[in-house]
Amino acid sequence: WYFSDGYERLSEGIHVPLFITSDSVVDALHLVFEDILIDLEETMLIEQAAVMSERMMNLSHIQRDDIGKEGRHLAEANVVFFAAALRMLDPEAVIPDYAEENVTAIIELVEAADGFLAIPGFAHLEDFTQYKPRGHYTQSEELQRYFRALMWYGRITFRGDDMEATQRAVLASLAMYMDAVARDSYYYLTSAIDYLVGPPDDLTCIEYAEAVAAVVGRVDADYSQVLDEDLMEELQGYLKTVRPPRIQSGMSWAGEPEYGLRIVGQRTVWDSYIFTQCTFDRLPGRFMPTVLDVMSVLGSDEALAREDLESYPGLEERLAELREETEALPEGAVNDTAYWGWLHALQALHEEVEGAEVPT
Repeated sequence: WYFSDGYERLSEGIHVPLFITSDSVVDALHLVFEDILIDLEETMLIEQAAVMSERMMNLSHIQRDDIGKEGRHLAEANVVFFAAALRMLDPEAVIPDYAEENVTAIIELVEAADGFLAIPGFAHLEDFTQYKPRGHYTQSEELQRYFRALMWYGRITFRGDDMEATQRAVLASLAMYMDAVARDSYYYLTSAIDYLVGPPDDLTCIEYAEAVAAVVGRVDADYSQVLDEDLMEELQGYLKTVRPPRIQSGMSWAGEPEYGLRIVGQRTVWDSYIFTQCTFDRLPGRFMPTVLDVMSVLGSDEALAREDLESYPGLEERLAELREETEALPEGAVNDTAYWGWLHALQALHEEVEGAEVPT
C-alpha cells in the first residue's frame, strides 16, 4: 500500500481539494531511491560481487602455492573467506576441496541467521542474526543471496591489531591491487555504493596496498615480507593513523574503536555517525540510541522535548554540538550521495518557511 493509493481513493467521485502531506512526499522520495538501488543491484552489482569473489578466491589459491608452508594457512583462510561469499551468491559455485568443510559450515550459520557464534576456521565471533534479509532484499532469492554476501564483506574485519589478520589483509589487498579483473569488479561494485550511500568508513584494499608500498616497499613473489612480523608490526602502527573509523558497528572496548580492513565495509552515513556519538563509549552509560537523536540533530525542536535527556548527563549538549556540526557542513555535502539527499529532505521538514514560500 502506498500513499498514492490513499489519495486516489479519496479523489474518486469527490471533487474536493486534497492536502498533500509532507510524509507522503518523503515516502515517494524513499521509494524512488529504493527502486534505483534495486535496479542497480539486479543489473550490475550482484554480477560484479560474484566476479570479484571468484577472482579473489582463485588469486588467494595461487598465493597458497607461492607463499610456502609457513604462510599457507593464511592464504587458505582467505580462500575460505572469499569462497564463502561466492557460495552465498551462487550455491553451485565450484570451490577448492580443502575449503569445502569450513565454507559449508559458514553457509549453514549464515542461512540460519541465529546466534552470536564463532566462525568456522576463524578466531572470530560473529552475530549471525544480522544475515537475515530485510527490506527490499526479501523480494527475491537473488537479492537475499546478495544481501548475505555483502553483509559478510561488510561485517568481517581483518583486525589491524591482530598479526594473522593483518597478514591475511595484506595478501588479499596485494592480490586485488595487482589484478585488473579483481580490481575492476571491486571498483564497479564499490563506486556505485559510494555514490548511493557514502564513502567507506573502514580501510579498503587499495589503502592497505598503498600502506604496504609506503612501509614495506616491494614484496617478493614468495611474500617473505608478509611473514616478517617486525615489518607487519610497523605496518600495523602506520595503518592505525591512516583513517580511524568514525562509526562503531560492533562491540569494542572503551576507547579502542575497531580498525582494520573490510572488503566492502560499512559506509560513512551521517545518521550512523550521530548514533555513534550519542552512545557508549562517546556518551558513557547510554547503550541504545533512538531515531529522535537524528531528528534532533537535523533540526527538530520537538524531538528535543523528551524525558530521556535528563537520564543521560551530557546528551542534550552532545545533540546541540552535533546540530552545529551538521549545520556547518559544506553546502555541497548534501549532493555527495543519494543517501545525503534523503537526510536533507528530512532536514528540510524542520526549516522555517515564511511569506510567499508557504504553500496556499
